[in-house]
Amino acid sequence: MTWFKKHSGSKKSKFLGWGVPIKWQGYIILIAWLILVIGSAIYFEIPGRNGSLQNGLKFVAVFIVFTAIFYLIAKWKTEK
Repeated sequence: MTWFKKHSGSKKSKFLGWGVPIKWQGYIILIAWLILVIGSAIYFEIPGRNGSLQNGLKFVAVFIVFTAIFYLIAKWKTEK
């Protein structure tokens, strides 16, 4: 069962990637990723003035992990 539809791009564009979710599970994964990223930004105080370089680096590491997990799920669940 696929959750995402492959994006074929336009004739001028050579980009082939993942498009929008086509099943409710894809939307759940996308929303979960957004909540995790926004929540971790708030947790590490990225939007505030009290943020530090150390918190910024921690946020970047967490963002990379969450994005990699999302990418792997989207790749696995995209139509072939």
